[in-house]
Amino acid sequence: MKLKSLLLILPLLLTLNISASDSADKGDKKGKNFEKHKAMAIEQMDKRISAMQKNKDCVSSASDRDALKACRKQAKAANEAFREDMKKRREARKERRKNRKKNK
Repeated sequence: MKLKSLLLILPLLLTLNISASDSADKGDKKGKNFEKHKAMAIEQMDKRISAMQKNKDCVSSASDRDALKACRKQAKAANEAFREDMKKRREARKERRKNRKKNK
């Protein structure tokens, strides 16, 4: 009786072991992607902080209304550039997802 139960349990244990190793491999891959995405997010934040600091310096040094207006135009142009960059990144992600679905 013990031999029969052992023979029934053994395949289950092997299946669980294989499943656990597969999920560990996926966890490593996700960890690498996480670090990559985290670095990209920090890079984008640094760019925005830098642009905002430039705008703050410009506004602080503005001596009249026209100078302040020029600062606003400059900040608006920088924000539009950021938006355009994000739009391109979003389109590229959509395209990659679309290609992955086609390949499956």
